[in-house]
Amino acid sequence: MQPVLTSERLILRPRTMADLQPIAAMNADPEVMRYIAPVGDPLMGVEGLARRSFTHVEQGLGYWSVSHRDAPEAFLGYVGLIPQREGRAEIELSYRFEARNWGQGYAAEAVRSLLGHGFDALALRDIVILTHPLNAASLRLAERLGFSREADRPSWMMGDPQFLCAFCRLTRAAWLAGSPARARSSDRISYPVR
Repeated sequence: MQPVLTSERLILRPRTMADLQPIAAMNADPEVMRYIAPVGDPLMGVEGLARRSFTHVEQGLGYWSVSHRDAPEAFLGYVGLIPQREGRAEIELSYRFEARNWGQGYAAEAVRSLLGHGFDALALRDIVILTHPLNAASLRLAERLGFSREADRPSWMMGDPQFLCAFCRLTRAAWLAGSPARARSSDRISYPVR
């Protein structure tokens, strides 16, 4: 089951069907999608999102919609922990925020909360990030959080045709040893009543 996660300024709640329209609208912004996928890609629309949004919820994985504590109804973006395809055991960290919410520290704060869930609650061995090698903002965030860049490789989710993505990893051992992400984490977790 996915918990509700909170940080100093943010609420991360498990994605619902109601979240798909704002996410699809964000995915239609060429600035947001610059390094991810072409605008209009069917995987990024409501139907594509619905097919893959709720698959891993029972494992405590999946996607969380992010909002500000002061405006919990307003969508800022999302974060997610998703199993890699092609038989890989790795769990990939995904994050995307509306362009108007860039530069405010929301991505770093939300990701720290999610890393706490992944490493502390789920005891994941490691978490990886795959991003476009030219996405400097995403690479800076990964570095600030303590991720180490390894050999680039293709991602099933990015590119048509596929290209080599920057591949970064953070281990549970590094997290427990006090990675920059954990050092600044003030996460709280609550599980919804079902």
